[in-house]
Order: sequence, then structure tokens, then C-alpha cells
Amino acid sequence: MESLEMLNLSHNNISGFIPTSFEYMNGLSYVYISYDDFEGPLPNSSAFRNALPEALQGNKLQSKFFICNMVAMKKLHLLHNGENNFQKEFFNEIRALTEIRHRNIMKLYGFYSHHRHSFLVYEYLERGSLATTLSNDHEAKELGWSKGVNIVKGLANALSYMHHDCLPPIVHRDISSKNVLLDSEYEACVSDFGTTKFLNPDSTN
Repeated sequence: MESLEMLNLSHNNISGFIPTSFEYMNGLSYVYISYDDFEGPLPNSSAFRNALPEALQGNKLQSKFFICNMVAMKKLHLLHNGENNFQKEFFNEIRALTEIRHRNIMKLYGFYSHHRHSFLVYEYLERGSLATTLSNDHEAKELGWSKGVNIVKGLANALSYMHHDCLPPIVHRDISSKNVLLDSEYEACVSDFGTTKFLNPDSTN
């Protein structure tokens, strides 16, 4: 079965551990095992590592998607300004969010790449963007002064971390209210790292 590319075993009530022999199926690209009764670790293969959460849900697997109560997904289409720019922004986001960890920076759980569209899987933040909150009169009043100050502090901490504690230093280049996400406690997280610039510390610029 080395040439098998897609395997769909969803909704079959299959139980037990997933055999590690799946790691030797080099042609396997897509796996769907949702709502079976699998348990234990996932095989260490790209098909399982890059599988979308909905392709694995409904099992008792040892995977980081199943530690979380919920995730947010962003679907990226091939952009009009060319494939190269699209790929650069996609991999910029992945590089930035896999190399840095901070309470005020969005957590990336995984990604899936395809020539027509790609997915990024993030931590889910209940209140959405700051822009959405500010555009709603009721939610804007609920925000209040003290919560607003806390949001600014969170952003300052995130930017300070990227500029001074990362090597190479990271410049976000697109800080706006739509790229600031809020959790249930109004804690701010910086998101959307597609236009991120990694600075060369030896550069004179």
C-alpha cells in the first residue's frame, strides 16, 4: 500500500491503537479517521501531523488539538499578487509563530499546505478582534478604561519581546486593531504574522 494517497476510515467504530507501520506509507498524504474509537499516539508521518482537526476528532488520541477545547482556522487562498508572495507570507507566519512563545502572541497549533489553498490552525480566542469589539457600541462600553490599558500593556509586552528578546529580532509590520485578538478576560494577543520581517542583527540598516 505504499502508493496509497488518501485513506478515509471515518465513522467506522474502529478501536485500538493506530499501527506505527503507517509511518512507512510514503505516498499517504490525506488521512480521515474522525469518530472512530482510536486511542494512543498518532503515527509520526506527515499525513497524520498535517491532518486537520476535524479529520481526527471523535477519538481518544494523544494529540495537541485534543488538549484544546477549541481552535480557530484561517483558510488562505492563492492571492492575486502571485504565488511567491503568497508562499512567503504563509511561511513567514509559520516561522514566526513556531519560533516564539509569549502570552500576548497568538499560538499556532499546526498548518496544512496545498497548491490551491492552505490552512493555519490557531488558539481560539473568544472575543475575536479588537476591531470587532470597538465597532460594537455595547462591547466598546463594556471594554472600559482599565481593560483598555491592560490591552495596551499586553501589546507593549509582545512588541518588546519580539524586538529585544528574539534572535533575530522580529518586526510585525502590520499592527492594527484587526490583528489584535482578545480572550474572554480581554487579554490581548498579536496575530497575523504574514508580513513579519526578521532583522539581521549584523545589518547597518
